[in-house]
Amino acid sequence: MSREVATNDSYLDKVKKLIPAEVAAAFLAINASIPLDDSKLKFAVGFFIVLIPICIAYLRMFERVSNWLQIAFISGIAFPVWALNIAIDRMEFLQGNLFVASGLLVLVTLIVPLFAGRGP
Repeated sequence: MSREVATNDSYLDKVKKLIPAEVAAAFLAINASIPLDDSKLKFAVGFFIVLIPICIAYLRMFERVSNWLQIAFISGIAFPVWALNIAIDRMEFLQGNLFVASGLLVLVTLIVPLFAGRGP
């Protein structure tokens, strides 16, 4: 099954195809292994940055996604929003407003079908 999103895909199919589950799972595992120490935030950020091009490569090479708009959305918006929700305990500036990260995740999920139907 390809992750290339077609305009005739159902809403659920579009969401399933655009959420980078493998890369999000990798970040989840890495984040869980890094101590919740303020001095360790740089490691979480570093691994996050490394995973962005891996997300792009994974989508292009293994999932055969050729639509660069979709790749940019997945790697530049969907994955960072997922990563923010995974690493929310590290984001001191959001501690009083945790709803912001989950709200962004909901918005990205709602935007997926609108955005994904657009061709190159």
